[in-house]
Amino acid sequence: MFSVLVPAPKHLTLERQLNKSVLIGWSQPDPPMCNQIESYHVYVDGVLKVTVKATERTRALVEGVDSNRPHRISVRSVTQNRRTSRDAACTMIIGRDTAHLGPSAVRATNITCSSAIISWLPANSNHQHVVCVNNVEVRTVKPGVYRHTITGLAPSTQYRVTVRAKHLRAPGQQQAPPAGPPPEEAPGAYTDFRTLAKGLPDPPQEIQVEAGPQDGTLLVTWQPVTRPPSSGPVTGYAVYADGKKVTDVDSPTGDHALIDIGKLVGLNPRAVTVRTKSRDSQSADSTPTMIPSKYSTTGY
Repeated sequence: MFSVLVPAPKHLTLERQLNKSVLIGWSQPDPPMCNQIESYHVYVDGVLKVTVKATERTRALVEGVDSNRPHRISVRSVTQNRRTSRDAACTMIIGRDTAHLGPSAVRATNITCSSAIISWLPANSNHQHVVCVNNVEVRTVKPGVYRHTITGLAPSTQYRVTVRAKHLRAPGQQQAPPAGPPPEEAPGAYTDFRTLAKGLPDPPQEIQVEAGPQDGTLLVTWQPVTRPPSSGPVTGYAVYADGKKVTDVDSPTGDHALIDIGKLVGLNPRAVTVRTKSRDSQSADSTPTMIPSKYSTTGY
C-alpha cells in the first residue's frame, strides 16, 4: 500500500551496467525517518527483482537487465507493516539512448476553481523539475519531488502545465554530457485542464417570517449553512424583501434578523429571501417566504 508518509530512498545511482545485469546503489532516507524502514524493494519495469534488508548495504546486483533497451529501475522503502514509498520518488530509466529523456505521465488532480495538484513520473528522480503554467515558469522542485500544488488560478479557465527536467549530474554519473538535446531544450510533458467555476455558497433553508418581539418589527429566521463553499468560508447573510436588501447579518452562525417594518414603507413587499455571503460572493436567493398580510406595511 502506497503512502506519502513512507520516506523514499535517495540518490539512486547506476554504478555499473553490464550486458545482462546492472549494479545500482542508493542512500537511505534521512534520520529519523529511516528508522521505520525494514527493507528495500528493487523493481525493474514494475517487477520485483531484489529485496535488500535495511541493515545491509544499500546496493543491489540486478540480473536480467538488457542494456540494449530501456528499463525503468525503481527502489521502494518498505516498512514493517508493508507500507511502501512511491516509485516516482526514487526511479531512473537506464539503457541505450535514454540519458536525454524527460518526465512522463503528467496529471492534474484535485482541481478546484483556483488550484490543482500536478504530478508526474520522472525519468530520473535525481533531477530537479521545472513546472510551467502556460509557458511561464512557476517553480523548480528539488530531486525526489514528483508533485506540486499550483494556486492562484482563475476560475473557468483552460491551463496547460508543462514539466521539464533539469539534467543535473547524478552521483556516480560520468562528467560527459548526455547525448540528445541540451538541458535547456530537454523534452517536457504536459497536461491540459480547466479550473472549475467559482463555487457559490448554498442559500439558507427553512426561512420563516413572523411578528417581532416589538411592535412594528418582523423576525426572519433561517437554518444556517453548515457546508463551506469552494469559494471560502461563510461570512454572513443578507436579507432581501422583494429583491431589495433590507439588512445584513455579519456572522456565519447567524440564524435570524429583526427588520423594522418602517424600512419597508413604500415597498409593500410580498416575500422575503435570504442569501448566504462568502467573501466577495453571494448565494442564489433562498426559497421566497411570503410575508403574512397582517404584518405587511399596508397593515402597519
